This record gives sequence, C-alpha cells and structure tokens, in this order.
Amino acid sequence: MKGFLKKTLSVFMVVVLSVLAVTPAFATVDEDGDALPIVYVIGKVDVIYKDKSDPNSKVIYPVSMDNIDGKTLETLTETFIDAYTHNQNEEKWDAYCDAMYDLIAGIYQDLTLNEDGEPKDNSGIIWDWKSDLKDTKENGVYGLYDYTFHYDWRLDMFHNAELLNEYINAVLEVTGARKCVLISRCYGCNLVGAYLSEYGSDKIDTNILYCSTAKGSVVCGEMFCGRVELSPDGVEQYISELFGINPITAILGEIVSNSPIAVKITSAFINTIYNKICDRVMPRGLISSFASMPGYWSMVGEEYFDDAKSFVFGGQYDKYQKLIDKIDYYYYTVLTNIEDILIKANKNGMKYANITKYGHQIVPAIKSCDYIGDGIVEVPSASLDATSVKRGESFSTEYLNKAVERDTLDYISPDYAIDASTCLFPDYTWFAEGVEHFDFPKSVDRLLLAIARYDGPGQMDVNTNPEFPQYAKYEGEGNMLTWALSGYLNNSSDSSAKLMKSVLRVLSVVVAFITAIFGSNSK
Repeated sequence: MKGFLKKTLSVFMVVVLSVLAVTPAFATVDEDGDALPIVYVIGKVDVIYKDKSDPNSKVIYPVSMDNIDGKTLETLTETFIDAYTHNQNEEKWDAYCDAMYDLIAGIYQDLTLNEDGEPKDNSGIIWDWKSDLKDTKENGVYGLYDYTFHYDWRLDMFHNAELLNEYINAVLEVTGARKCVLISRCYGCNLVGAYLSEYGSDKIDTNILYCSTAKGSVVCGEMFCGRVELSPDGVEQYISELFGINPITAILGEIVSNSPIAVKITSAFINTIYNKICDRVMPRGLISSFASMPGYWSMVGEEYFDDAKSFVFGGQYDKYQKLIDKIDYYYYTVLTNIEDILIKANKNGMKYANITKYGHQIVPAIKSCDYIGDGIVEVPSASLDATSVKRGESFSTEYLNKAVERDTLDYISPDYAIDASTCLFPDYTWFAEGVEHFDFPKSVDRLLLAIARYDGPGQMDVNTNPEFPQYAKYEGEGNMLTWALSGYLNNSSDSSAKLMKSVLRVLSVVVAFITAIFGSNSK
C-alpha cells in the first residue's frame, strides 16, 4: 500500500511539474556557498585529423568511403562468386578473405594505430582549450556543456586521464571553485574510471555516469571475440526502431508481411558465410581498425576479455606487446575494479549518480542481442549490476514474491524487466526507457542538471524529486520524461509496426552485416 500511494503521488506530481517543465535554478555549492562548475566528458564523437597541427588536413574520422576504389570492390565481388561456386576449395575462400581484409584495411588505414597503440604520424583531435577557458557562471549557475572535455578516444585511457586532470585543474583555477561536478557519458565513463584510479576524487563533488560502458559493452565484447550472428527477430525489431512507422511503409509492408521466412533464410545464409570466413578475416580486420586502439579495448568486459585477446592477437603477442600492456593495465586497474574505485570515492565524500537508457534492440549482429539495453550497451553493464530479464520477458511471480520478502519491490520497473536493488548504488540509479544510445534528449539533460545542481541535504536520490522517479519513459514528441506506468506495452505488438518490420527485412540484413564487419560505433 505504501509503495502504491508513493507511485500515485508521483504520477500526480509529474502532471503538475511537466506543465512547468523547468529545472530549478538552485546550484550545488562548495563550502563557501559558491556554485560548482560542471565538467562534461563526452563519448567517442571527436573528429580525428591526419595531422592535428593542421586544421586543413584530411579528416580520418568519421571514416570516408573515398578510401575504397572500384578495383577493390570488383575484386571482392569476383572472389566471393568464385569461392561460393567452388565451396569446397579453401584456396578460393582464402582469396575472398584477403580481398575482404584489403577492403577493411583500406577504409581504416589512416585511423588505425601503430602496433604499440600509438598514433600514426601526427594524427589526433584539434582542440585548443587553453586559449579561451574562462568563468562562464551566469545567474549564479554553470551550464551543462560549458566545460566539455574533448580527447582522442583511440588512445590509452590513462593518457587521456592525465589530460583530464590538467583540464579539471584549469577549470577550478579559472572559476575559483574547490571542486567540480563530473558528468561522463558512454566511453567517457571509462575515462573517468581511469581518472579516479589515478588522481582520486578530492576535486570531484558529484560523479554522474550516463549510459556508461565502464563495465564494458556486449556489442564491443562480442565483436572482439568474433561472435557475429544475425538474429532474424532482432533484425526486425532493430529496423522497425531505426526507421519508425508511417503509412507508406505500412502499405508496402503489407505486400511482404506474409513472407516472414525470407529474413530467416537470408540470415542463415549470411551466418553460414560468416562462420566460414570468421577466423580468416575478422582478427586481421579488427587489428587493422578498432582493436588497434587501447581506448576501444576499455569497452571489452570481463566476460569477453581473455577470449577477445586470444581471438584478435592469436600467436602475435610479441608483435603487439606494447599495445597489450596498455590494454592489460587498464583492464586490471580499472575495469575489474570499477565498483571498488567508486565505493572508495563515495566514502571519500564524492556523490554518485547513474542514468541508464533502455528500451531499444541491441545491434542484432551479435549472439547476445537479446539483452535489454539502449542499442549498444546492455542494462546490467550500464547501470553497474542491475538485474534484468531478456528482451520480451518479465520477472516471474516467484522473483516478485522474493522481492516482496526482501522489501525491494519498489526497485523493480513497472514493466517488471529491471531490478535496481542489485545496482552498486540502487538509490542513485535512474532508468530512462525509450532513449537510444546515440540520442541525448533535453529531458534527460534536465535530470542531469537537477542532480548536478542539487543543493538540498545529502544528495539527490530517486525519491527526492517526483519529477524524476527512478523509472521514466521518454516521450519523443514532447521531449519529456514521464512516470513509466505499469502495463506499458511496447509498440512491437501494433499491426503497423509489424508491417514496417516486414518491408525492410532484406535491407535490415545488409545493415546488420555491415555493422558486424566494420565494427561498432559508440559515443
């Protein structure tokens, strides 16, 4: 009854507060009552130049297809046809794998790092923060993005942590503050882990992790292990979310809606081809692209790390020893100890918060795409150990009864898919349903600011502000977060959704396969 009354009151308060739709202008303050600046550590988004000293030099990330010439594609096509028509001839398949590797290596030839995990030539980001850093406080508060930290996401996290420490020191000096609020998203959470491990938390008042990959990402982990597999059901769901639903696609979908076997046959065909070439092309393709980057390895979790190293490096450990040393140091210092690092910082006075997204199909090109997540990161990893069911499932009656016995029922999501009671810090972990990994809506920004600027007693938790309950659903049109009411049904049951899924079946296979071959993008 108590939980029911609390949720009912929350719904009422959300209706009232959503009309106002404003974040209180109160600010987290230091011991002298001054507002604290916010340092925002972004994910893997910065543009990489071939020569970081020249803004007119070639942009090597985002990668360009200009590196692919017609001859490479022609060779790839010819060798595949030859191999497929001579299926038992392994030399033909070797030739096709060589052509596939040439394609991947050509695309990433400028972006990939050297064998020691260091940049080629003088490649990197162009960012001169020292020339224009200033105090940006306005109306007594700091903005969310006033002090955004940029970095070369390819590099060793401890290298970037050193730069982050320098930046935080400079921000504190220019603002006169003793501490800052540190917000990091996705890849940036891994960097913050390295920072806290190396420099401690004395300068951090509040640390907010947003769609975190600090414990790894199932997409990156499985890719680096070569565990690529198209899921027909996952492909349909992924494409329906990617393209949305409209009357035209619904009509077209009607034409093919009676042929669900097509996507299964196509997926099975591609999976068969991939299994034949996996060991011959994937390790080479990975080390010629994302696996050459120590930063990317920070997203390979404990479940995958050893298998990934074995798959990527094989018998070439000596050749890549300096790169492996960087990878190992981060893994054994930060990733496997991230909970202890955060607990230690919390005991030292650093406040903590976590915002996890979910409700989107994990990229359906890996074997474990049935996790609940935001498309890239699964809920258990992003939230630091929330318990979740697989997509389309819900907790059993037995599980819910045990939650009642443990008095943890209030931590379970209204759709009975997530249990926050098992999180590292259950009372400081929020979940935003319906927000995709690469989407950063203003409604979540309001939650970030509410946490960052909170000036009440203790720290803001999931029960402090009725506008921001532990579980919320993102409403795209109104850009609002609203209370996620029990009985929510996902749109996959809608007939128009089914139509949309059908029309894009063939295209979905192509999209997923390209994603598998060329690696995962994570902010």
